[in-house]
Amino acid sequence: MTTIALITDLKQPGLTRSDRLLVAPLQARGVTAVPVPWDAPHVDWHAYDALVLRSCWEYHHQAAHFQSWVEWLREQHIPLWNPAPVVLWNMDKHYLRHLADRNVPIVPTVWLAQGDAPDLAAVLDSRGWTQAVVKPCISASAHDTWRTTRAAAAQNQQRFTTMLAGQSLMVQKLMPEIEQGEWSLIFLAGAYSHAILKRPAVGDIFVQEHLGGSSVGANAGKGIIKQAANILRQAELHTGHAVLYARVDGVLVNGRLTLMELELIEPDLFLAEDPLAASRFAQAITTAVAAGL
Repeated sequence: MTTIALITDLKQPGLTRSDRLLVAPLQARGVTAVPVPWDAPHVDWHAYDALVLRSCWEYHHQAAHFQSWVEWLREQHIPLWNPAPVVLWNMDKHYLRHLADRNVPIVPTVWLAQGDAPDLAAVLDSRGWTQAVVKPCISASAHDTWRTTRAAAAQNQQRFTTMLAGQSLMVQKLMPEIEQGEWSLIFLAGAYSHAILKRPAVGDIFVQEHLGGSSVGANAGKGIIKQAANILRQAELHTGHAVLYARVDGVLVNGRLTLMELELIEPDLFLAEDPLAASRFAQAITTAVAAGL
């Protein structure tokens, strides 16, 4: 019997409602799947045929520890999905710059290194932005992500300076298209599976449910799917690795999918939103494990 670890974390060690849907179809394919927190002590990682990152949503709070763990897995040749080089690349949002260099449309962004000390108002003025979003380059679930305006920039300066003292940041144009919703297109083993449309609460910008947003299964058009598939393809070409799962998050700007995030570490794949999604993912996992990739 093949046994795999679906990786969680100690704060939420069990499987999510979505990931629990994987257990039965994996079992039917001869694969036992168990939740294991990545940050649990004394785990024998060699005991598993493969590890699949799932709901390790707190990794960014221990980024150096998580990075070391992933690098150790790679050194030990322990199969990890997505592959360790992809995970390490995707941890830092500078990956967006790499994709932009491959002609992927991304949200207009100003990149700031740790220790920089620019005036926030001047940053906005340099781009002609009246509203912007500030976020860490290593973050998840909108942690430490906040909205600013030209009028509030002076008031926000101290927060901005304090954050930059300890980490690199990105300042992004606030995309008004977010009010119409953010698309999440899920790909399994490189093939399109299903899509979700996420919307923020009225007057807000955050689509995450824990911040008041909502989500619903939606039919993505062929054009959007093709654009999302190209984004994923560019990531695979850049890293030199195929991915087992991916979620392409973006907004439509004049009919073109503009990338917000390419989630390759621990995205919610919304398996409950498509009756065949869990089976597709189980098959993709089973095939990858059997191939010894």
